[in-house]
Amino acid sequence: MKLYKMIIDQSIRIIAVLALLISSLSLLAGDNAFCLYEYIGQNTVWSLDELNGGISKDPSIFGMCAMTALIFLFPLLLSYHRGWYVLFFAILIVLQMIFLSTMIDSPSVLGLVYDSIVYCQNYWLLLWVIGELLFFILSLVFIFHEF
Repeated sequence: MKLYKMIIDQSIRIIAVLALLISSLSLLAGDNAFCLYEYIGQNTVWSLDELNGGISKDPSIFGMCAMTALIFLFPLLLSYHRGWYVLFFAILIVLQMIFLSTMIDSPSVLGLVYDSIVYCQNYWLLLWVIGELLFFILSLVFIFHEF
């Protein structure tokens, strides 16, 4: 029975890390079509490639989040014990939150993500959001749930 519980725990951990891998690779391989709706004028969609200044650099922060996730991918994959997994998981989440909070001129991260998915059809970004949520939820299940 104990072997059965360990197999389930480790399977959840591996699926969580694979979701992180897929989300990171989707963001790096994506078309980087980021836009904002009604940023400058009413009923207009502005691509961040067309804008000058600090806001045109904001999408590179998503690339930094993806690269950070790829760096932490192997330690998360190799940490079989919950203690090490919690350490690497917490460091990764804190670093990604720091990166996302350093957006220069965008009104909000959620606004930029929503507008880019809905108005620019950036489905790579949607895959990143789904993968990150799946990684986060499965990691919490691995950390806190006892089978």
